[in-house]
Amino acid sequence: DVVIRGRKGSALVMNKPEYMDGSRCAWGEWRHALNLWHATNVKAGGFRTASSGGDGVYVRNTKDVTLQRIVSEDNLRQGISVIGAERLLVKDCVFRTTAGAAPQCGLDIEPNGWSEKLVDVVFEDCVFERNRSAGIDLHLANQRSRSTPMDIVFRRCLCRDNAGDGITSFIGRGDPPKGTILFEDCRAVSETGY
Repeated sequence: DVVIRGRKGSALVMNKPEYMDGSRCAWGEWRHALNLWHATNVKAGGFRTASSGGDGVYVRNTKDVTLQRIVSEDNLRQGISVIGAERLLVKDCVFRTTAGAAPQCGLDIEPNGWSEKLVDVVFEDCVFERNRSAGIDLHLANQRSRSTPMDIVFRRCLCRDNAGDGITSFIGRGDPPKGTILFEDCRAVSETGY
C-alpha cells in the first residue's frame, strides 16, 4: 500500500562508475535503484532511475504493482528485471542505454525458480532502446511444466537501436513451461542483431 510519485525532474541516481571499479568497492550487480521485492499494492512513477550498480527497477514476487512514466537509463545490468509478479502493469516507460554487466537488456524477464509466477504481466506503450544487448529478453529456462502458466502481454511497445536483438527468448529444454506471451502492435526497428 505504497505510492512513490516523482515530481518534475525527480530521479534516483547512483554512482555506476564506482561499482565497476574493483579498487573502490567489491564487484556486484545487485545495487538496484528501485527494488520491489514481496511488495503488494504499489504504484510508482513520474521519475528517472539512472546509473545504478544493478537494475534501474527490480521486481520479484510482487502483487498488484503499477509502474508508470519511469525512464530507466544507464544502469549496469538491466533497465528492469521481472523475476516474479502477479498483476504487474508497466506503462509509458522507457528502458535505455543499459551497459556494464550481462545480460545488459532493457527488460529481462527471468524467474529464479520454477515456483515464481508471471501472471497478468502487462507492458503497454513502453520503449526499449540503445541497450548493450537485447531490448527485451525472455529468459524462462527456470520455469517448468509444473510452474503456474505464464500470462505476459506486450502492447504497443517499441524496441529500437539495441546492440543485440530487439526481442530474444530462451525457454529451456525437456520440461517447457505453459502459458501465453502475446505481442500486440509492437515493433522492433534498426536492430543490428548478432
